[in-house]
Amino acid sequence: MEPTKLISLADFHRIQFVAARIASVKVNKTARVPAYLCSLELGTPLMEEHQRLHGKSQYFSSAQLTAQHTKEEVNGKTLLAVANFPRKQIGPRMSDCLITGVQTTNTDTVERTASTVLVQCSHDVQPGLLVTLTGKSEQLKTNSRDLTWQNFTAANIKVGTVTDARLDTSIQHIESGRAAYIACIDFGANTGVQPAHAILDSKVFASPDALLHKQMLALTNLVNNNPVTPIILSVGGQAVLQPAKPVANGYVLA
Repeated sequence: MEPTKLISLADFHRIQFVAARIASVKVNKTARVPAYLCSLELGTPLMEEHQRLHGKSQYFSSAQLTAQHTKEEVNGKTLLAVANFPRKQIGPRMSDCLITGVQTTNTDTVERTASTVLVQCSHDVQPGLLVTLTGKSEQLKTNSRDLTWQNFTAANIKVGTVTDARLDTSIQHIESGRAAYIACIDFGANTGVQPAHAILDSKVFASPDALLHKQMLALTNLVNNNPVTPIILSVGGQAVLQPAKPVANGYVLA
């Protein structure tokens, strides 16, 4: 297997990962592969910009989640979206963003699609909040529309289960109201257990125990230390990102 290439913080920040809330869901009857057509809220700044540029009050996206989720399971979820892909024509509609999921690494396309599970926020957060590595709370105010698929897939983001966690006293000068943690995460047979860093809201995640035995997403190929240490992704420090149902450790973001 070819080794995973490392990315910089700037590479990660090219991807506008945001919290998005699904406002409505219906079956996308025009899709070649079974999918749901979802309308989403991405926060006031992006919605106002979208209305001004495209005359639409909400974002739309077609998501291939039908194998693992009913419409009722998807509707109302606060999930992980990628905002800044160029808009894409899918059937009669334009897709405005990517609804993410996690899936097996199997090389069979049909099997990967069938395994796709929605990525949700662990706690209720404001739509439009950016995913960060530092726990900083920041609203996405404008959509750059400049992301390529190569940019997106360069970030190696995996699901793992936290087996142990403790306070990280080595990190200094973190934002007020935030706490630093070190978590041991089991990423599955191919990767094993690795230590991972997280900076999270100290009220929402009041102790390391709040992370224990939970599945969550971590960026595993950021140039930060030698050896490279995974970073747990969070939405402004207020929520971690989780598969909406249990999956095998080692599933990857798609």
